[in-house]
Amino acid sequence: MILASQEWGHPAAPPVVCVHGMQTNGLMFRRLAAEFLADRRVFAVDLRGHGRSTFDPPWRVTTHAADVLETVEAAGIERAPFIGHSFGGRVVYELVAMAPDRVERLVILDSGISPRGGVNRGRLAEVSAALVPVTLDEAVASWRETVRRAPEELLRESVLDSLEPTEDGQFRWQYFPLALAASAGDAAIEPSPPGRVPTLLIRGEDSPMVSEEQLGWLREQLGDLFETVTVPGGHSILLDALPEGGAVIREFLERQSEVRGIDRSVQTDARAKPVRPEAAPSGGA
Repeated sequence: MILASQEWGHPAAPPVVCVHGMQTNGLMFRRLAAEFLADRRVFAVDLRGHGRSTFDPPWRVTTHAADVLETVEAAGIERAPFIGHSFGGRVVYELVAMAPDRVERLVILDSGISPRGGVNRGRLAEVSAALVPVTLDEAVASWRETVRRAPEELLRESVLDSLEPTEDGQFRWQYFPLALAASAGDAAIEPSPPGRVPTLLIRGEDSPMVSEEQLGWLREQLGDLFETVTVPGGHSILLDALPEGGAVIREFLERQSEVRGIDRSVQTDARAKPVRPEAAPSGGA
């Protein structure tokens, strides 16, 4: 399925594909694109059940990965680094296993990929939140409980990107509750063996998502291809630690550019270019 997407940068620049986590959408990568990857074509999708993409099932991890592959192929991107946050990290992780020739490098942002699987009960508890209309201040306050280091302007911008207005002047979260529940459950399935590509995992210092068991397993499986960096703050790396996380991501991708001799001299444009799928979303909260 072709997903809704948005992109920043010059279309001739070297591409980077970004995949968001649950409750958000591709707009979460806007600041990363503008402030740290302005010389790249940053291409971000809305997973099915989120944002402007269809809400239709199935919502399996492998389906999400196949959707991303189909969408980037339709956008003319044959091979690129992939960045995934939280559940999006699991999606791009499985995408490497499905199509290793399409991925140059992999960046996983605070995604709990346990070698033994397991349900993230916190995510399942969030399903009902999409059904309850909220004010903007209530929505910001709910995120502030876990996103403690983000500047207020950045936090409010990101919250607004994840909401849609209701007829009574309030807001609701822009995701389908059943999609979130099904995706969270499917992510509990034991993961595929990691793909043999250079992989960077960035975790939040205060986040419980990434376990030492997970780090040890990835080191054992990937050896010198794997590296990890811890940044301040919690799970929302691009909110709590955008300066630190953005700098680490840029340095990791620049190493790939040096190896492949990519021309980074093209003109850039940090304005978003939204791309909508042909089919309008059906269903929803």
